[in-house]
Amino acid sequence: MLSRLVLENFMAHGRTEIEFGPGLTVLTGPNNAGKSAVVEALRCLVTNPTPKHFIRHGAKEARVTALLDDGTAVTWVRRPKHAIYEVLRPGAAEPEVFAKLGKGNVPPEVAGILRLSPVEVESLDGGVDVHLGNQREPIFLLNKPPSVMAAFFAASSEAAHLLAMQKALAERGKQARRAERDLCARIAAQDQGLLALAALPEAVLGVERVERLHDEARERLAAEPLLERSIQALQGLAARRDAASRRTEKLSRVIEPPALSPVRPLAEWLAAHHGAGERLCAATARQKALAGLFGPPALADAATLANAASGIARLRARQGESRARQAALSPLSPPPTPGETAGLAQTIQALRAVTGGRERLSARVAGLAGLAQPPDLASAMEGAARLRTLLGDVSRRRAEVSAARNALDGTKAALHATAKRVREALARADRCPTCGQTFDPAAFLGEEEGA
Repeated sequence: MLSRLVLENFMAHGRTEIEFGPGLTVLTGPNNAGKSAVVEALRCLVTNPTPKHFIRHGAKEARVTALLDDGTAVTWVRRPKHAIYEVLRPGAAEPEVFAKLGKGNVPPEVAGILRLSPVEVESLDGGVDVHLGNQREPIFLLNKPPSVMAAFFAASSEAAHLLAMQKALAERGKQARRAERDLCARIAAQDQGLLALAALPEAVLGVERVERLHDEARERLAAEPLLERSIQALQGLAARRDAASRRTEKLSRVIEPPALSPVRPLAEWLAAHHGAGERLCAATARQKALAGLFGPPALADAATLANAASGIARLRARQGESRARQAALSPLSPPPTPGETAGLAQTIQALRAVTGGRERLSARVAGLAGLAQPPDLASAMEGAARLRTLLGDVSRRRAEVSAARNALDGTKAALHATAKRVREALARADRCPTCGQTFDPAAFLGEEEGA
């Protein structure tokens, strides 16, 4: 009889030990927790199958060890190319190794120790497995034809053993009925105890009502100082109201004040007088500022200046044409040396001097024509300072955006490199070590193949 089962690097189990009690052992848990793998481990121990996907991913071998109640330990070792059995008997220092078994062969010594082999039936290849069932099939023989059932019962001539089993089943039925009666008696006793506690909810409600009344009383006691302050405030307001009533009664006997004369014309006259004074002060200050200036010079003949300006414009147009022509002819060989241009240069300098003098005269005339108060430079300086601050903030924000973009590009590159390494690892593994299915890189990474 099995007393312990140890799974090492078998499918989803790194190392799992299961102790079997004297009664029924039940394995429960969520899906994909490895319950079916325990049954498959027993099947591998009994039948020695050939697939190698039982080895846990990354491990060199899978081991399934069954410890019997007499102290014997039987271990099935599955390696990528072959499988072996190890039998460690009580008192032995080293296990007995069975190798070179072939595909699906189990040593008779191991089969005799485990006693879990299928029952041989002539009409059914592989026999009938009465110990290990498949996950999606009913109990053995229930899905077989009557001929197979007859062959099975003919092959098993242990009628006394079957009678003992029936007797044991009947005894277990009696024990179950006795346990049922005991449980019913315990339930009745519990019901009596609950009836004794039937008044407990009413008592709880009464305690809750008392607690609420206590809380209300405590709140009212806490509100007494506030009520006293409110009463004092009301008394003060009543005193102020009485004083205001007495003042109103006294003022009702006072004669009304005389009617006031209109003051708007006087205010307008004062405003006009004040404005005239300010303008007079400004004119006086302007006169003092202009007292030390010379009179404007006599203006030159504007017709001559206009002719000079038109000549300068024509010269500039010709200069642009010359530059375009020079750019077009630059690949060519240099032109011959031109003649003396000193006179032309002097003329151009004279025209430039005349143009500058004309512009300065025009600016001076325009400035003296309507001289006004100088603008307030403080607001302009403040605006320039704010503008410089905003430009500095914009530069910093641009630097932060550039750094964030660089970090994002680095993250994307690292993500693509990691995905590439994962795809290469999946391509090398080819199949899942747990379920034996072929890996799909796109489904494993949770993305489309072209992403």
